Amino acid sequence: IYDSQTDVEESTIIESVVSPNPTNGLVNLQLPNMSEPFSYSIIDMCGSKLEQKVINNSSNVLHLDLSSYPKGVYFLIIECCNEMRTYKIIREE
Repeated sequence: IYDSQTDVEESTIIESVVSPNPTNGLVNLQLPNMSEPFSYSIIDMCGSKLEQKVINNSSNVLHLDLSSYPKGVYFLIIECCNEMRTYKIIREE
C-alpha cells in the first residue's frame, strides 16, 4: 500500500501473527486488512513444499491444520502484493 501524502510504502503483511507457536497441529494466521489475494506455502526443513494455496477472500484469519505432518520445524511463506514473509513454525506432539 502506497501513501502518496507521506511518500511511504506500507507493508501489507508485515504485522501478521502466527499462533500458537509451538503448535500441536492447528495454527491461526492473523492478517491485517488483506483485501488483495495472497498465497501461502508450507515448507519442511528439507525444502520440500508440502502445501501451497491461493486465498482470494478478504478474511483476516487463516486456519491451518498441520496435524498430519510429523513433529519438526516448518516454514510458512506468505506472498502478497510483491511482498513475501517467512514464519518458522514448530510442530510438537
